[in-house]
Amino acid sequence: MPAGFYDLLFVRGSAGAGSGFSLTPLAMFLFVLVMGGVIVDRYVRNVAELRRMNQTLDARVRARERALEESHAQLRAQQAAQAAAGERQRIMRDLHDGVGAQLVGLQSLLRREGVPSELLRAGVDAALDEMRLAVDSMQITDGDLTTALATLRYRVRPRLEAAGLALHWQVEEIAAVEGLSPHTVMQVQRILLEALTNVLKHARASAVWVRCEWSQQARCLRLEVADDGVGFDAAQARVAGQGLRSMQARATSIGAELEWRAREGGGSRVVLGWRR
Repeated sequence: MPAGFYDLLFVRGSAGAGSGFSLTPLAMFLFVLVMGGVIVDRYVRNVAELRRMNQTLDARVRARERALEESHAQLRAQQAAQAAAGERQRIMRDLHDGVGAQLVGLQSLLRREGVPSELLRAGVDAALDEMRLAVDSMQITDGDLTTALATLRYRVRPRLEAAGLALHWQVEEIAAVEGLSPHTVMQVQRILLEALTNVLKHARASAVWVRCEWSQQARCLRLEVADDGVGFDAAQARVAGQGLRSMQARATSIGAELEWRAREGGGSRVVLGWRR
């Protein structure tokens, strides 16, 4: 601005009679240099501020990530603890409902006089089977029904053969089924064991068939136990048979359906249907 006034007064105005050196171009050049320096200075300071902000933001992000990782670790630990507690509860319940019930029944028999040794032996065998099932269930993974049924087959086959029963095992290879929890697998095992025990005790059969298949399209599991024995009255058995009531209660607890039918050619069939 002083250079402009100078030029107006002394270079172009009457005071200088149109002579003299103009300072405006020089002032403009210096102004451009100053403004360039100001812009560069502000740019450098803004870049430095952005770097500091990025460093602060990175530090906050890392701190938040560490906090989230710690929260996730705590959550995983809580979930693992809850899963372990649930598994302990399940094992305790299975032991109480299975081994405990068999031992209570066996204790009741021992208090009586003149109880046949065969009945006591059957009670001991049932308690052992329940204990073995409870132990086996600890090794069953989610949905692994094939291994569970194969384990049960290994457990009961000696008893069936000793009673002169031919076991026809028709269980297809079943892939892991989503939603088929260890508890559900355990209940299916117990229902199958109870059905085979009923054949041993009451059917007077010479052969028993076990069939199990999984329909991927219908998302349905079908388990069938059939024998060639004397058969039974299903309506009367539901009223009088503790074993059948127990099987029905187990099926209901997992959302399955249990049916008793007569077998063509004689004998009986027990059919369990479970839908995913």
